[in-house]
Amino acid sequence: MDKIQIANENMASLVIKELDDNDPLIVNNQPIQDCKTKIKNYLLGIDTNAQIQQETTKGATIDEHKARLTCADICEKVIIGIKPYYLLNNDTTNLAMVDKPYSDLIYGSMTNSLHLMQLIYTKASVIQINNLNPFGLTAQDMTDFGNALVLFEGTMPKNTSILTTMKTATSELVTLFIKLKAELKKLDILMGPFKFSNNILMPE
Repeated sequence: MDKIQIANENMASLVIKELDDNDPLIVNNQPIQDCKTKIKNYLLGIDTNAQIQQETTKGATIDEHKARLTCADICEKVIIGIKPYYLLNNDTTNLAMVDKPYSDLIYGSMTNSLHLMQLIYTKASVIQINNLNPFGLTAQDMTDFGNALVLFEGTMPKNTSILTTMKTATSELVTLFIKLKAELKKLDILMGPFKFSNNILMPE
């Protein structure tokens, strides 16, 4: 939510508190009670969608970090193993592509890190494992690497899903605040007779 929306939510919450404090005076006024109910429902919807917005904009989770580090540790071993293979085969192109520091695997964008490790896995997978054995790599290492990649990717929410959820929540918030504003205006009119005669101070 933006600052204006937060301010409007806070103001509406104060209105509800004032109504609750003066409930004995308005308990039999059905139009006001209906407004009060609608405002509470709108506030509930606003809170729900605001939480959705907050969740979709959070950084990486603990699970993502753990999966990334596990994958990076195995990837580092694979890099160390395939670099001499490319060097001895005078494959400078692939050597340059996989010659990445450990920091590139564990820092920066989660997505970029995943794509880099997937690239290295793809490069290593096309090399017959017996050609990598002299450099300390085994078939089990490649299996572990593949499994770690699947786990790492599985912990990451899909960008399209995040954008869709964010867009829906944002759109719903706009609609709810429009309805909330209209209901507060209606309430203000209905509360007119009670404000001065009963000393009810409604937030403006």
